[in-house]
Amino acid sequence: MALGPLPASTSPNGTFVQWTRYGSPISENTTMTGTMEYVSHWIADVSWDANHGVGGVTWRDEPLVARQQIGRLPPNPTWGTTNRFAGWWTTPAASGGTEITAQGVITLAQTRFYARWVPIRTLTFNAGTGATWTANPPAGWTRTSSTQLTRNVDVGTAWNTITWPNASHVSRANHTPTIPGRPVGIVPATGGQTSWTVTWAVTTPPVTITWNAQGGVNPASWTRPPNTPLGTLPTPAWGTNRDFRGWNTTDGRNAMGAAVTADTRPIGNTTYWARWHDYGSGRRHRRNWYQSPTIRIQQTHFDAPWQGALGTAMHNWNVSATPVRVDFATSSRNTAVVMPISPNVPGRLGSFEALDQNWSLLLENQFRIRLYSHSVADYAARNGFSATNVAVSVWTHEIGHALGLRDGEIGQPLGGGRNNSIMNYDRDRDDVRTPQPFDRQSVNWIYR
Repeated sequence: MALGPLPASTSPNGTFVQWTRYGSPISENTTMTGTMEYVSHWIADVSWDANHGVGGVTWRDEPLVARQQIGRLPPNPTWGTTNRFAGWWTTPAASGGTEITAQGVITLAQTRFYARWVPIRTLTFNAGTGATWTANPPAGWTRTSSTQLTRNVDVGTAWNTITWPNASHVSRANHTPTIPGRPVGIVPATGGQTSWTVTWAVTTPPVTITWNAQGGVNPASWTRPPNTPLGTLPTPAWGTNRDFRGWNTTDGRNAMGAAVTADTRPIGNTTYWARWHDYGSGRRHRRNWYQSPTIRIQQTHFDAPWQGALGTAMHNWNVSATPVRVDFATSSRNTAVVMPISPNVPGRLGSFEALDQNWSLLLENQFRIRLYSHSVADYAARNGFSATNVAVSVWTHEIGHALGLRDGEIGQPLGGGRNNSIMNYDRDRDDVRTPQPFDRQSVNWIYR
Protein backbone atom coordinates (compact mmCIF):
# COMPACT_ATOMS: atom_id res chain seq x y z
CA MET A 1 0.00 0.00 0.00
CA ALA A 2 1.29 3.50 -0.90
CA LEU A 3 2.06 6.00 1.87
CA GLY A 4 -0.10 8.72 0.37
CA PRO A 5 0.38 12.41 1.23
CA LEU A 6 3.41 12.94 3.53
CA PRO A 7 3.18 15.04 6.70
CA ALA A 8 4.69 18.56 6.76
CA SER A 9 7.72 19.36 8.98
CA THR A 10 8.93 22.83 10.09
CA SER A 11 11.85 24.27 12.10
CA PRO A 12 13.05 27.85 12.71
CA ASN A 13 16.69 26.74 12.21
CA GLY A 14 16.42 25.10 8.84
CA THR A 15 14.61 24.35 5.64
CA PHE A 16 12.80 20.99 5.25
CA VAL A 17 13.91 19.17 2.14
CA GLN A 18 12.37 15.68 2.17
CA TRP A 19 11.71 12.49 4.05
CA THR A 20 14.22 9.70 3.73
CA ARG A 21 14.48 6.02 4.60
CA TYR A 22 17.97 4.67 5.11
CA GLY A 23 19.27 7.78 3.38
CA SER A 24 17.07 7.42 0.29
CA PRO A 25 14.24 9.86 -0.49
CA ILE A 26 10.59 8.68 -0.21
CA SER A 27 7.34 10.07 -1.67
CA GLU A 28 3.58 9.58 -1.33
CA ASN A 29 3.91 6.74 -3.82
CA THR A 30 6.40 4.83 -1.72
CA THR A 31 4.95 1.43 -0.78
CA MET A 32 4.71 0.82 2.95
CA THR A 33 5.53 -2.68 4.16
CA GLY A 34 5.18 -3.29 7.88
CA THR A 35 6.41 -0.89 10.52
CA MET A 36 8.83 1.64 8.99
CA GLU A 37 10.78 4.69 10.20
CA TYR A 38 11.24 7.73 8.08
CA VAL A 39 13.68 10.57 8.69
CA SER A 40 13.26 14.19 7.71
CA HIS A 41 16.10 15.74 5.69
CA TRP A 42 16.95 19.40 6.32
CA ILE A 43 19.21 22.19 5.12
CA ALA A 44 20.43 23.87 8.33
CA ASP A 45 20.81 27.63 8.12
CA VAL A 46 24.18 27.88 9.91
CA SER A 47 25.49 31.29 10.95
CA TRP A 48 29.17 32.02 11.78
CA ASP A 49 29.28 35.03 14.07
CA ALA A 50 32.69 36.76 14.40
CA ASN A 51 31.45 38.03 17.76
CA HIS A 52 31.09 41.55 16.52
CA GLY A 53 29.62 42.46 19.87
CA VAL A 54 33.28 42.88 20.88
CA GLY A 55 34.56 43.52 17.38
CA GLY A 56 35.15 41.70 14.16
CA VAL A 57 32.91 40.80 11.19
CA THR A 58 29.74 38.68 10.96
CA TRP A 59 30.18 36.07 8.27
CA ARG A 60 27.23 35.34 5.93
CA ASP A 61 24.88 32.43 6.72
CA GLU A 62 25.85 29.23 4.96
CA PRO A 63 23.42 26.29 4.43
CA LEU A 64 24.74 22.93 5.56
CA VAL A 65 23.07 19.56 5.56
CA ALA A 66 21.76 18.70 9.03
CA ARG A 67 23.11 15.60 10.77
CA GLN A 68 26.19 15.54 8.56
CA GLN A 69 29.78 16.56 9.28
CA ILE A 70 30.49 20.24 8.74
CA GLY A 71 33.51 19.37 6.58
CA ARG A 72 34.98 22.86 6.39
CA LEU A 73 35.04 26.02 8.44
CA PRO A 74 34.95 29.60 7.23
CA PRO A 75 38.24 31.59 7.06
CA ASN A 76 39.55 32.79 10.40
CA PRO A 77 38.32 36.27 11.21
CA THR A 78 40.65 38.99 12.47
CA TRP A 79 40.29 41.56 15.20
CA GLY A 80 43.06 44.13 15.19
CA THR A 81 46.49 43.30 16.62
CA THR A 82 45.63 42.80 20.26
CA ASN A 83 43.48 39.67 20.01
CA ARG A 84 44.15 36.15 18.85
CA PHE A 85 41.40 34.08 17.17
CA ALA A 86 40.89 30.95 19.28
CA GLY A 87 38.38 28.99 17.16
CA TRP A 88 34.59 28.71 16.71
CA TRP A 89 32.49 27.95 19.75
CA THR A 90 28.85 27.35 20.66
CA THR A 91 28.71 30.37 22.98
CA PRO A 92 29.74 34.01 22.51
CA ALA A 93 31.25 34.07 26.00
CA ALA A 94 35.02 34.11 26.53
CA SER A 95 34.84 30.71 28.20
CA GLY A 96 32.63 27.64 28.31
CA GLY A 97 30.71 26.05 25.45
CA THR A 98 31.94 23.53 22.90
CA GLU A 99 34.48 24.18 20.19
CA ILE A 100 33.31 23.50 16.66
CA THR A 101 35.64 21.67 14.29
CA ALA A 102 35.38 20.49 10.69
CA GLN A 103 34.55 17.02 12.02
CA GLY A 104 31.56 18.30 13.99
CA VAL A 105 27.95 17.31 13.08
CA ILE A 106 25.27 19.93 12.42
CA THR A 107 21.99 19.64 14.33
CA LEU A 108 19.01 21.92 14.12
CA ALA A 109 19.35 22.59 17.86
CA GLN A 110 22.56 24.65 17.32
CA THR A 111 23.11 26.50 14.05
CA ARG A 112 24.85 29.67 15.24
CA PHE A 113 28.52 29.60 16.20
CA TYR A 114 30.76 32.33 17.60
CA ALA A 115 34.41 33.36 17.20
CA ARG A 116 36.34 33.29 20.45
CA TRP A 117 39.09 35.81 21.09
CA VAL A 118 42.05 35.73 23.43
CA PRO A 119 43.73 39.06 24.28
CA ILE A 120 47.45 39.10 23.42
CA ARG A 121 50.50 41.24 24.10
CA THR A 122 53.26 41.81 21.54
CA LEU A 123 56.77 41.44 22.93
CA THR A 124 59.72 43.21 21.26
CA PHE A 125 63.44 42.51 21.69
CA ASN A 126 65.95 44.97 20.20
CA ALA A 127 69.51 43.84 19.43
CA GLY A 128 71.08 47.08 20.64
CA THR A 129 73.50 49.53 19.05
CA GLY A 130 75.58 47.99 16.28
CA ALA A 131 74.24 44.46 16.91
CA THR A 132 72.14 42.01 14.89
CA TRP A 133 70.03 38.96 15.63
CA THR A 134 71.11 35.66 14.11
CA ALA A 135 69.18 34.07 11.27
CA ASN A 136 67.79 31.44 13.69
CA PRO A 137 65.93 33.26 16.47
CA PRO A 138 64.77 31.41 19.59
CA ALA A 139 61.57 29.36 19.38
CA GLY A 140 58.41 31.46 19.18
CA TRP A 141 60.15 34.66 18.10
CA THR A 142 60.06 36.20 14.62
CA ARG A 143 63.04 38.09 13.22
CA THR A 144 61.13 41.08 11.88
CA SER A 145 64.42 42.77 10.96
CA SER A 146 68.13 42.17 11.51
CA THR A 147 67.89 44.20 14.71
CA GLN A 148 64.50 43.22 16.12
CA LEU A 149 62.62 40.13 17.34
CA THR A 150 58.90 40.05 18.11
CA ARG A 151 56.35 37.52 19.35
CA ASN A 152 52.74 37.49 20.48
CA VAL A 153 51.77 35.87 23.78
CA ASP A 154 48.40 35.34 25.37
CA VAL A 155 47.51 37.50 28.32
CA GLY A 156 47.84 35.36 31.42
CA THR A 157 50.75 33.28 30.11
CA ALA A 158 53.40 32.53 32.74
CA TRP A 159 56.56 34.46 31.90
CA ASN A 160 58.78 31.52 32.83
CA THR A 161 57.22 29.39 30.07
CA ILE A 162 58.29 31.80 27.33
CA THR A 163 61.53 30.94 25.51
CA TRP A 164 63.91 33.85 26.06
CA PRO A 165 66.72 35.04 23.74
CA ASN A 166 70.29 34.46 24.86
CA ALA A 167 73.79 35.47 23.82
CA SER A 168 73.93 32.85 21.05
CA HIS A 169 71.09 34.61 19.23
CA VAL A 170 72.73 38.04 18.95
CA SER A 171 76.15 39.24 17.83
CA ARG A 172 78.35 42.33 17.77
CA ALA A 173 82.07 42.21 17.05
CA ASN A 174 84.38 42.66 20.04
CA HIS A 175 81.47 43.16 22.44
CA THR A 176 79.81 41.04 25.11
CA PRO A 177 75.99 41.15 25.42
CA THR A 178 73.87 41.43 28.53
CA ILE A 179 70.41 39.97 27.90
CA PRO A 180 67.61 41.56 30.00
CA GLY A 181 65.95 39.08 32.34
CA ARG A 182 62.35 37.86 32.13
CA PRO A 183 59.66 39.38 34.32
CA VAL A 184 58.05 37.15 36.93
CA GLY A 185 54.42 36.12 37.23
CA ILE A 186 52.08 36.22 34.25
CA VAL A 187 51.67 38.43 31.19
CA PRO A 188 49.30 41.24 32.27
CA ALA A 189 46.41 42.51 30.17
CA THR A 190 47.74 46.03 30.38
CA GLY A 191 50.87 47.73 31.63
CA GLY A 192 54.10 45.97 32.44
CA GLN A 193 57.21 45.80 30.28
CA THR A 194 56.84 44.39 26.77
CA SER A 195 59.99 45.76 25.09
CA TRP A 196 63.65 45.03 25.90
CA THR A 197 67.03 46.03 24.47
CA VAL A 198 70.31 44.10 24.69
CA THR A 199 73.15 46.12 26.22
CA TRP A 200 76.78 45.68 25.20
CA ALA A 201 80.15 45.98 26.85
CA VAL A 202 83.44 46.19 24.96
CA THR A 203 85.18 42.84 25.03
CA THR A 204 88.78 43.10 26.17
CA PRO A 205 90.59 40.12 24.67
CA PRO A 206 93.78 38.98 26.40
CA VAL A 207 97.12 39.74 24.80
CA THR A 208 99.65 37.11 23.78
CA ILE A 209 103.28 37.70 24.73
CA THR A 210 105.80 35.81 22.60
CA TRP A 211 109.32 35.38 23.98
CA ASN A 212 111.94 35.14 21.20
CA ALA A 213 115.21 33.87 22.68
CA GLN A 214 117.11 34.70 19.44
CA GLY A 215 118.95 31.38 19.29
CA GLY A 216 118.23 30.22 22.82
CA VAL A 217 115.31 28.12 24.01
CA ASN A 218 112.11 30.10 23.59
CA PRO A 219 109.98 30.23 26.77
CA ALA A 220 106.33 29.35 26.30
CA SER A 221 104.09 32.20 25.19
CA TRP A 222 102.09 34.04 27.83
CA THR A 223 98.49 35.18 27.82
CA ARG A 224 97.75 38.19 30.01
CA PRO A 225 95.06 40.85 30.36
CA PRO A 226 96.08 43.97 28.44
CA ASN A 227 97.79 46.88 30.18
CA THR A 228 98.76 44.87 33.25
CA PRO A 229 102.33 44.48 34.59
CA LEU A 230 104.20 41.42 33.35
CA GLY A 231 105.62 40.58 36.77
CA THR A 232 108.43 38.04 37.00
CA LEU A 233 109.96 37.54 33.55
CA PRO A 234 111.12 34.18 32.16
CA THR A 235 114.82 33.39 31.80
CA PRO A 236 115.78 31.54 28.60
CA ALA A 237 118.64 29.06 28.34
CA TRP A 238 121.43 29.01 25.74
CA GLY A 239 124.53 27.05 26.64
CA THR A 240 127.17 27.92 29.23
CA ASN A 241 129.15 30.58 27.37
CA ARG A 242 126.43 33.20 27.04
CA ASP A 243 125.07 35.60 29.61
CA PHE A 244 121.38 36.44 29.34
CA ARG A 245 121.07 40.23 29.52
CA GLY A 246 117.26 40.58 29.71
CA TRP A 247 114.40 41.17 27.33
CA ASN A 248 113.96 44.04 24.88
CA THR A 249 111.25 45.44 22.66
CA THR A 250 113.34 44.94 19.50
CA ASP A 251 115.72 42.31 18.20
CA GLY A 252 118.58 44.85 18.26
CA ARG A 253 119.29 44.68 14.55
CA ASN A 254 118.14 48.11 13.51
CA ALA A 255 117.20 49.88 16.73
CA MET A 256 118.13 49.79 20.39
CA GLY A 257 114.58 49.31 21.64
CA ALA A 258 113.61 49.50 25.30
CA ALA A 259 114.28 47.13 28.16
CA VAL A 260 111.36 44.96 29.25
CA THR A 261 110.80 44.89 33.02
CA ALA A 262 108.34 43.44 35.50
CA ASP A 263 106.40 46.71 35.22
CA THR A 264 106.08 46.62 31.42
CA ARG A 265 102.41 46.72 30.41
CA PRO A 266 101.72 45.34 26.91
CA ILE A 267 98.45 46.57 25.43
CA GLY A 268 98.41 44.26 22.40
CA ASN A 269 99.94 41.04 21.11
CA THR A 270 103.68 41.55 21.54
CA THR A 271 107.02 39.84 20.90
CA TYR A 272 109.92 40.48 23.26
CA TRP A 273 113.50 39.63 22.29
CA ALA A 274 116.26 38.15 24.39
CA ARG A 275 119.60 39.91 24.48
CA TRP A 276 122.78 37.96 25.09
CA HIS A 277 126.46 38.54 25.66
CA ASP A 278 128.53 35.72 24.21
CA TYR A 279 131.78 35.11 26.08
CA GLY A 280 132.84 31.94 24.32
CA SER A 281 135.06 29.25 25.80
CA GLY A 282 138.23 31.34 25.92
CA ARG A 283 139.04 34.95 26.85
CA ARG A 284 136.11 36.89 28.35
CA HIS A 285 135.75 40.43 27.06
CA ARG A 286 134.42 42.29 30.05
CA ARG A 287 131.58 44.74 30.05
CA ASN A 288 133.90 47.31 31.65
CA TRP A 289 136.53 46.88 28.93
CA TYR A 290 135.08 50.09 27.61
CA GLN A 291 132.91 52.21 29.88
CA SER A 292 131.60 54.06 26.83
CA PRO A 293 130.88 52.86 23.27
CA THR A 294 132.79 55.92 22.03
CA ILE A 295 136.26 54.81 20.92
CA ARG A 296 139.08 57.11 19.84
CA ILE A 297 142.09 55.93 17.86
CA GLN A 298 145.28 57.93 17.53
CA GLN A 299 145.61 59.48 14.08
CA THR A 300 148.17 57.32 12.28
CA HIS A 301 149.25 57.65 8.68
CA PHE A 302 150.20 54.68 6.55
CA ASP A 303 149.93 53.62 2.94
CA ALA A 304 146.73 53.36 0.96
CA PRO A 305 144.60 51.29 0.67
CA TRP A 306 145.10 50.44 4.35
CA GLN A 307 144.42 54.00 5.56
CA GLY A 308 141.15 54.24 3.60
CA ALA A 309 140.16 50.73 4.71
CA LEU A 310 140.50 51.77 8.37
CA GLY A 311 138.31 54.83 7.79
CA THR A 312 135.69 52.64 6.08
CA ALA A 313 135.73 50.17 8.98
CA MET A 314 135.25 52.99 11.51
CA HIS A 315 132.36 54.32 9.40
CA ASN A 316 130.81 50.83 9.26
CA TRP A 317 130.59 50.79 13.05
CA ASN A 318 129.38 54.39 13.26
CA VAL A 319 126.32 53.61 11.08
CA SER A 320 125.62 50.17 12.55
CA ALA A 321 122.43 51.06 14.51
CA THR A 322 124.38 50.74 17.77
CA PRO A 323 125.61 53.42 20.19
CA VAL A 324 129.16 52.91 18.88
CA ARG A 325 131.17 55.94 17.75
CA VAL A 326 134.75 55.43 16.51
CA ASP A 327 136.84 58.54 15.75
CA PHE A 328 140.44 59.63 15.29
CA ALA A 329 141.94 61.62 18.16
CA THR A 330 145.59 62.69 18.44
CA SER A 331 145.47 62.46 22.22
CA SER A 332 144.20 58.86 22.30
CA ARG A 333 146.45 56.13 23.62
CA ASN A 334 144.85 53.61 21.27
CA THR A 335 146.70 52.91 18.04
CA ALA A 336 146.13 51.25 14.68
CA VAL A 337 149.28 49.87 13.07
CA VAL A 338 150.10 48.37 9.66
CA MET A 339 152.90 45.79 9.54
CA PRO A 340 153.94 43.49 6.66
CA ILE A 341 153.43 40.19 8.49
CA SER A 342 152.71 38.91 11.98
CA PRO A 343 155.91 38.35 13.95
CA ASN A 344 154.29 35.50 15.84
CA VAL A 345 151.64 33.78 13.68
CA PRO A 346 152.43 33.29 9.99
CA GLY A 347 149.48 34.16 7.74
CA ARG A 348 147.62 36.17 10.39
CA LEU A 349 145.76 39.08 8.81
CA GLY A 350 145.24 41.25 11.89
CA SER A 351 145.41 41.31 15.66
CA PHE A 352 144.09 43.04 18.73
CA GLU A 353 146.23 43.68 21.79
CA ALA A 354 145.08 45.04 25.16
CA LEU A 355 147.91 47.06 26.69
CA ASP A 356 146.35 47.69 30.15
CA GLN A 357 145.60 44.70 32.37
CA ASN A 358 143.83 46.58 35.16
CA TRP A 359 140.77 46.99 32.97
CA SER A 360 138.16 47.64 35.61
CA LEU A 361 139.88 50.77 37.00
CA LEU A 362 140.44 52.64 33.74
CA LEU A 363 137.90 54.81 32.00
CA GLU A 364 139.50 54.21 28.64
CA ASN A 365 141.75 51.18 28.33
CA GLN A 366 144.66 51.28 25.94
CA PHE A 367 144.70 48.88 22.99
CA ARG A 368 146.53 48.36 19.73
CA ILE A 369 145.04 46.89 16.56
CA ARG A 370 147.26 45.68 13.72
CA LEU A 371 146.78 44.84 10.07
CA TYR A 372 149.42 42.69 8.34
CA SER A 373 149.49 44.10 4.85
CA HIS A 374 151.55 41.43 3.05
CA SER A 375 149.40 38.67 4.54
CA VAL A 376 146.22 40.52 3.56
CA ALA A 377 147.42 41.03 -0.02
CA ASP A 378 148.51 37.39 -0.34
CA TYR A 379 145.22 36.12 1.14
CA ALA A 380 143.20 38.28 -1.26
CA ALA A 381 145.21 37.13 -4.29
CA ARG A 382 144.88 33.44 -3.40
CA ASN A 383 141.10 33.72 -3.03
CA GLY A 384 140.38 36.12 -5.87
CA PHE A 385 139.24 38.81 -3.41
CA SER A 386 139.75 42.55 -3.34
CA ALA A 387 142.64 43.42 -0.99
CA THR A 388 140.78 46.59 0.05
CA ASN A 389 137.65 44.59 0.91
CA VAL A 390 139.67 42.14 2.99
CA ALA A 391 141.43 45.02 4.78
CA VAL A 392 138.07 46.64 5.64
CA SER A 393 136.80 43.30 6.99
CA VAL A 394 139.96 42.87 9.13
CA TRP A 395 139.84 46.41 10.59
CA THR A 396 136.08 46.08 11.35
CA HIS A 397 136.79 42.73 13.07
CA GLU A 398 139.60 44.17 15.25
CA ILE A 399 137.48 47.17 16.30
CA GLY A 400 134.85 44.60 17.34
CA HIS A 401 137.38 43.22 19.85
CA ALA A 402 137.88 46.72 21.25
CA LEU A 403 134.11 46.88 21.79
CA GLY A 404 134.09 43.61 23.74
CA LEU A 405 133.31 40.95 21.10
CA ARG A 406 135.10 37.63 20.96
CA ASP A 407 136.21 35.55 17.99
CA GLY A 408 133.97 32.95 16.46
CA GLU A 409 136.04 29.81 15.95
CA ILE A 410 136.25 27.97 12.63
CA GLY A 411 133.43 25.42 12.60
CA GLN A 412 131.82 27.09 15.64
CA PRO A 413 130.59 30.40 14.20
CA LEU A 414 128.86 33.01 16.28
CA GLY A 415 125.23 33.78 15.50
CA GLY A 416 124.51 30.46 13.83
CA GLY A 417 126.26 30.91 10.46
CA ARG A 418 129.74 31.59 9.08
CA ASN A 419 128.70 34.93 7.56
CA ASN A 420 126.41 36.00 10.41
CA SER A 421 129.16 37.77 12.37
CA ILE A 422 132.12 39.97 11.51
CA MET A 423 133.90 38.13 14.34
CA ASN A 424 133.84 34.70 12.63
CA TYR A 425 137.25 33.41 11.50
CA ASP A 426 135.85 31.63 8.45
CA ARG A 427 133.63 34.48 7.20
CA ASP A 428 133.80 35.60 3.57
CA ARG A 429 136.15 38.57 4.02
CA ASP A 430 135.45 39.86 0.52
CA ASP A 431 131.73 40.19 1.30
CA VAL A 432 131.32 40.45 5.08
CA ARG A 433 132.82 43.84 5.92
CA THR A 434 130.21 45.41 8.18
CA PRO A 435 128.84 44.51 11.64
CA GLN A 436 126.22 41.81 11.12
CA PRO A 437 122.91 41.48 13.03
CA PHE A 438 124.47 39.23 15.68
CA ASP A 439 127.29 41.74 16.22
CA ARG A 440 124.90 44.67 16.55
CA GLN A 441 122.77 42.72 18.99
CA SER A 442 125.78 41.87 21.14
CA VAL A 443 127.17 45.41 21.19
CA ASN A 444 123.78 46.91 21.97
CA TRP A 445 123.56 44.72 25.03
CA ILE A 446 127.12 45.32 26.18
CA TYR A 447 126.40 49.05 26.20
CA ARG A 448 122.72 48.98 27.12
